Amino acid sequence: MKRFALLAVFASLLVSQGSPSLAQLGPGYSGYSSAPREGTDRDYWHLIRQLGYCLSSSKPDESRDFLATKPGSQGENEAWDGLFRQRRRNPCMRNFTSATMLRAHVRGSIAQAIFKRAFDDREGRMEPVFYEPDIVRNIHDFADCYVAANFESAQTLVNDTRISSEGEIEYIRGMVDGFGPCLPSGADVRIEPTAVRLAIAEALFRTTLAPDASSAVRGGR
Repeated sequence: MKRFALLAVFASLLVSQGSPSLAQLGPGYSGYSSAPREGTDRDYWHLIRQLGYCLSSSKPDESRDFLATKPGSQGENEAWDGLFRQRRRNPCMRNFTSATMLRAHVRGSIAQAIFKRAFDDREGRMEPVFYEPDIVRNIHDFADCYVAANFESAQTLVNDTRISSEGEIEYIRGMVDGFGPCLPSGADVRIEPTAVRLAIAEALFRTTLAPDASSAVRGGR
């Protein structure tokens, strides 16, 4: 059994975290999307799904730099600007003039796109380097812990279901029993499926493609 931080801190572990960030386009384009409540805004989640594939393809270096930063850090702020701040229209935003997004959602979507592309290119032959945190302080620690113990299940979630979909919810329901070793015993933890899924996508990316990024996410830049 892992050692855990105070349960009071853990109460929001598996719920979407962080303040929304605004991504803007040049003038002359219409559309606006706000971050959703409980994942019910179809337009928002459609944007999040396609952003991961588009940004990781059109800005591969900037995307990896973004994932290598610590959430909420100045480094993340600068990497975010590198992804979205530009004079001309950002094609990844399609017809949105601006969109208020949780960075955690964008991180997970980019990580998923990079992981799935590598999984296909390597025909599923991934070589994980697992990281098992001694103390689970946040959703990234939880995801690393889960992926280390349930690598195949985590891959199936990311490869076979869509972000914020009924299939995702159903699959995560079947995963819940495996969460136990990575959760504090007896704690009342509310699970937000898409937040869990996106954190697991990031953990898969770090485990298979960027093991050195684990230290940065936990206290680097």
